[in-house]
Amino acid sequence: MDSRLFSTKKMYIVHDDSSYMLCHQQVLLALKIHKLQKFINASTVLLPQYIIDVASVSKIHLDFKHFEQQDSALASWLLSSASQSVLPYLIGHDSNAKTLKH
Repeated sequence: MDSRLFSTKKMYIVHDDSSYMLCHQQVLLALKIHKLQKFINASTVLLPQYIIDVASVSKIHLDFKHFEQQDSALASWLLSSASQSVLPYLIGHDSNAKTLKH
């Protein structure tokens, strides 16, 4: 999946207090289309940012970079779909995966 394509996907329903069910359905379908359900699944195990190679050298986990990129694209897309009244409640939620673990 190219996260640039996903993050520019238009939400046709703005999330507010009265549109939860419609937004919920739209988001779930978009996640299934792009195979991103793992980002809203509380049982998803977060990848470590660094791994230790066979020479005991710490290096960046390449799968983590891709995971983080997809997660950030999804978080950005969801934030862009929120109404002005909902946005204050989302301050500090820049990652779907981290939010689920708290």
